[in-house]
Amino acid sequence: MKSKTTAALMFIVALSFLYSCTQKEAGDFVNQFIKGFYGDGVVVSLRDTTPPTATIRIPDLGSGITTLTTGGSGITIPVTKAMGSFYVLASADDPEGIQEVDLVGGGEIKCSNNDGASSNSNIDFNNGIASSDASSAKPGGNATNRRTTIHLFNLNEWDFCTDPSFHVTQSTINFASKGKNFSGQAAVSPYVTLLYKP
Repeated sequence: MKSKTTAALMFIVALSFLYSCTQKEAGDFVNQFIKGFYGDGVVVSLRDTTPPTATIRIPDLGSGITTLTTGGSGITIPVTKAMGSFYVLASADDPEGIQEVDLVGGGEIKCSNNDGASSNSNIDFNNGIASSDASSAKPGGNATNRRTTIHLFNLNEWDFCTDPSFHVTQSTINFASKGKNFSGQAAVSPYVTLLYKP
């Protein structure tokens, strides 16, 4: 709930700012906002010989904002239902253009009952992709050197068992950012694991 309130306040502040701006100031603000998500414009080339960089960003869940980039190490973050919902950003950068970025992952919910029986169920994204953003640009066309996709995680969705006589003992979800450039080279950020224990 806190993240929704913060996002709403940021949106209101942004609207208030735009309302009080001159046309040029408002244009500059919008351009900076868009640049944060899509970077700068580039002409698509198939001669890119280096892979992109993928980054995953998680809001402050108690230990500060977390940013993980290709080549780094993964991290496990304990979470509680009290944290509610929050947005995660997956982005990819390449000086010669990014074709696609995906937020990839999956997870597992572990359940048990009072008799000691246990069951597991998967947290599945469609084709392993929670959200995606792609460019349809062709060689010689216009693209950007960054793409970003956003996914809303709701912790309440992980606190259920298919059998009502069971209760959740642990839920884990793993996700990362995966980027691909126009030469087909890909990169994956380190994985984030969110660990929920009632």
